[in-house]
Amino acid sequence: MQGKALGKERRFPLHVHISVLFTLLLLGSGALLGLFNYHQTTQVILSSSKQLFTQIREEVDADLRHTYQPIRHLLSLLTLQEKNQAADRYQRMDLMPSLA
Repeated sequence: MQGKALGKERRFPLHVHISVLFTLLLLGSGALLGLFNYHQTTQVILSSSKQLFTQIREEVDADLRHTYQPIRHLLSLLTLQEKNQAADRYQRMDLMPSLA
């Protein structure tokens, strides 16, 4: 008798089982949606930052190219001058104002 009485005391009603199952189902689906949202948000952020860094790199590259390209052309022209071929140090010092 006591075995049957103990067994009945430990049983929960059907609505408690259903409530626990629905709670676990909601928690599980919430966790899955949270993980999916985290993954998708991470992918969006990474692709946006990659695109932004590429754009910034291209802008900096173009800026450096536009800054230093005239200097390279000027130096190329200066190397072709006949004054630069002078053997004497004092004759080459006459070029300092044009280089400055």
